[in-house]
Amino acid sequence: MTSVDTFVGILGPAPRVDQLELALNVIDNSKTFLSESAPMFSSRAAVFCTSDHVDPEDCSWYHGTWQYLRMLDMVATPSWHSYFYETAFNDAFETGCRSVLISGTADYCLLAHILRASAWFPDVAITVTDLCQTPLESCKWFAERHGVEIATTASNICEHWEDYSGSFDLITSDAFLTRFTDDMVDKVLKCWNRLLSDHGRVVTTVRVHHPQSTDDSGLKAELYALRAQAAMEALGDKAPISPGEMFDRALTFATSMVSHSLGSSKEVLDRVQKYFHVLSAEEDDVPGQLERTRYLRLELSKRDLP
Repeated sequence: MTSVDTFVGILGPAPRVDQLELALNVIDNSKTFLSESAPMFSSRAAVFCTSDHVDPEDCSWYHGTWQYLRMLDMVATPSWHSYFYETAFNDAFETGCRSVLISGTADYCLLAHILRASAWFPDVAITVTDLCQTPLESCKWFAERHGVEIATTASNICEHWEDYSGSFDLITSDAFLTRFTDDMVDKVLKCWNRLLSDHGRVVTTVRVHHPQSTDDSGLKAELYALRAQAAMEALGDKAPISPGEMFDRALTFATSMVSHSLGSSKEVLDRVQKYFHVLSAEEDDVPGQLERTRYLRLELSKRDLP
């Protein structure tokens, strides 16, 4: 586990390349760069992946396949909530947020949205944390390609962060809370509250689960893998891996991935409001992975805790 001594440059300013170029191109680059980064980090996942929030043993099946699925738009990413993140991040930076914590990430997609919104503010400092080194390496690679310096740390935000209470004006993550078991969710929310500055905000999305039969989960997983295979085959000569390999990867991903239920939207809001004031909350349906899925999009401000 990383100690706080390794948080090099965590609050230092991040130098920027030309702001206009960054603002115009960074989101498109987060997609076009996948043809280069997906094979690269699939290979590196075999080395870097040891554990994370989705698998305490080995998360290479997750991070090694994630960007291939993202190429096919078949995995939950911030791109499914682009307008929400763009609006929330723009408002955050325009109202003075300057220190950012990306709390858990699968790759550099959420970072791209942060870079776009913060392009006009050269004094913004960005820190990315995750238990696994693979997504952190992808964020560093993407940031370097855009002339941006970020700080990264492979650590648990509920540990070794005592010296950073109130340090972050903006804490963000995408579909992060449902990666945790019920007893851990409150610990994460409490940690976010402690790390958030008094005038800061949390911007995040939460998958809303509805009671339903899981008897057909195996069939849904196989259909998902078949769709991934067909989508990869449709890329023709541009396909980075064979359709057969894509089928195997997608099937493993679909059958291994676990998303924990936090209940209905009301139940999610009731829990969140123990730690934060809700600035905005909206629900929307997105394509989903195995089926269409409802998400809650949240902007939160700090609540004083006893």
